[in-house]
Amino acid sequence: MGPLVRKLGPTKTLFVGLLLQAVTTTLFGFLNLIPTLYLFMGISILLRILEGVGFAASWVGSYSVIPEVYPDDVAVIVGSMEMAQGFGLTIGPMIGGLLFTIGGFMATFLLPGIILFLMTFLTPFMFTKFPMGGANYEGDIRIVLRKPRILINFVILAAITFVLSSINATLTPFLHSTFNMSPLTIGFMLGLHGALSAVLSPIWGYIIGKIDTSVPVLLGALVIDILGVAILGPLPILGIPVQVTKQIITPQRAI
Repeated sequence: MGPLVRKLGPTKTLFVGLLLQAVTTTLFGFLNLIPTLYLFMGISILLRILEGVGFAASWVGSYSVIPEVYPDDVAVIVGSMEMAQGFGLTIGPMIGGLLFTIGGFMATFLLPGIILFLMTFLTPFMFTKFPMGGANYEGDIRIVLRKPRILINFVILAAITFVLSSINATLTPFLHSTFNMSPLTIGFMLGLHGALSAVLSPIWGYIIGKIDTSVPVLLGALVIDILGVAILGPLPILGIPVQVTKQIITPQRAI
């Protein structure tokens, strides 16, 4: 997405990303009308891929604005943005579970789609300082990754993201099959991660801004993440019984 930001500029990249997410999210709500399984799976995968591209574009576009607007408070602003994301991750699963309970599959996607469309068309007015055209950003990802400090951050973030993505894909069916939880209750369980993230992100951002490095924090987070995943399973060698309380208090949910 770096070359895209250089060509389009952060505002247009953010606009395109949000628009792509809005379209794919809305279309996803109509997938239950498809009669055949293979067609359903094919279109689902295509929409998810396009949604991922849109998310990446909007994410990179929004973060590209920070160093120019707040050059002296990057860590604090990033922490605040992570807090906003955590808030969304907190209420999102619960609202999604409630919408599914009340309105079914279609309602779960139509409401977020409408919100994304609204945010898409507000973007040009919210970032008036940055034109919708391209910008003269310079840089090469290969040069950046040659720096050990950045490479370590990249590897740790990739590992933590991989773990969280795997859990999001497997925890829902696990909770449903093991504890027979309702969609609303599962949404609450998934929202715990976002709630703790919203609370802790500004704190970690402030700490990183003071120590001027993120490596110790990332290494500590990775250790906690490993312990949390071992308990969340739980890992057979630990001999921990599978209980709902273990799902609630596991340290991994705090990352």
